[in-house]
Amino acid sequence: MARPGFFDWKLIFTREVMGAIVALLSTALLVVFCYGGMRISGIWAGL
Repeated sequence: MARPGFFDWKLIFTREVMGAIVALLSTALLVVFCYGGMRISGIWAGL
């Protein structure tokens, strides 16, 4: 039988990992959107 503290640690650890993954994904999406916007504006400037 695992101690209750182990489950608390596991829950906190999982939440921290999920938070880090969400932060990385949102940052990557932001970079992709900014890059796409720059490319589109560059294409418009080239027209």
